[in-house]
Amino acid sequence: MDSVNRFKAKIVLVSAAAVLFTGSVRADPLIDSLANMIDAIYGVAAGIAALLIVLQAVKYKTAAGPVERDEAKRGILNVVIGLAILLVAGYVVGLIYYAEPVKTPAAIPRSGGTTRIVVSTPTPSSTTSTTSILTSTSSTTTSTTLTTLSACDEYRKSGTVPASWDWKNVNGKNYVSGVRDQHKPHNCGSCWAHATCGCLEGTINVEKDTPGTERNLAEQYLVSTCFPPADCGGIYLGDEPNLFRFLKTDGVPDEACYTYLALNSQCSGRCSDYASRVWKITSYGHPTTRIKIQGELICHGPMFVGSTNWGHAITLVGYNAKGWIIKNSWGTGWSNSGQPPGFGVVAYNDAYGDLADDAFWVQGVIEPS
Repeated sequence: MDSVNRFKAKIVLVSAAAVLFTGSVRADPLIDSLANMIDAIYGVAAGIAALLIVLQAVKYKTAAGPVERDEAKRGILNVVIGLAILLVAGYVVGLIYYAEPVKTPAAIPRSGGTTRIVVSTPTPSSTTSTTSILTSTSSTTTSTTLTTLSACDEYRKSGTVPASWDWKNVNGKNYVSGVRDQHKPHNCGSCWAHATCGCLEGTINVEKDTPGTERNLAEQYLVSTCFPPADCGGIYLGDEPNLFRFLKTDGVPDEACYTYLALNSQCSGRCSDYASRVWKITSYGHPTTRIKIQGELICHGPMFVGSTNWGHAITLVGYNAKGWIIKNSWGTGWSNSGQPPGFGVVAYNDAYGDLADDAFWVQGVIEPS
């Protein structure tokens, strides 16, 4: 192989290595800027390879004799093979980048019971008091020793919380929205969008005191380019504040405005009247200790939480002596610790119980207008 063809081969090999390395760094959100830089290098290298094919084709067409034509053929073949390598590598990287890691630790099994019960439309108990749990400090029927308001007041005054709390059963009422499946109809790393909508849906029910009302907001609206920082590839550590600022400024509409596709999509796919259908928030917060997470959960409602070790975001709906009670986004076929389908418990001392670094509450929901 002459020096020119060796140079071309080096370009192709460097390009292939760049795209493969991009796949590896994409798994680590802490080096996002490096991944973006290598993406740019890959694009430039692919462009150079395409240009080389054109130049070799021109050389072949204008060749003076068979030796020159054979050399041009070899040059085209080398670059085509290199591009094929890039395409295969890009496909592999796509599988890595666009599929959220779904881990199955012993403490959080992927598969749960065989019974598949849809809990998306809970019904309030007919035996519970109709007095709002947000405005009353007394109740004749409670699932904990304190009502919501008195429990929140106690936390604010003394920093103490009840031994357990579960927004699926407060005074016999369910304030949590239904279970979704982020991987239907396609595999999509949108756990962050589902955790966000689950948090807001639950908070709407808490603030409006509308237990049993099924709120269903559009995760696809967040996955699309309406919220550019994240997509089916996930959200990078540190971008969550941007996500909640987006809920303040732009909000998120109902599911019917942008039906879930489980694919990256354009913002233009939303409904034409989206502006009059978005729910917004007034403020949000980021508690950083176990007791603060428990207290803010009681005071505000279901929360967005993420586990760095798990590489996964979920909706926090409660806690008990065993650990955190979560609503997952893997459909109703997943559960553990005796929880209903779609729900589970993550032990405080489990590797995936590291929620303090990535917990957010929202408040002051603003209805569509």
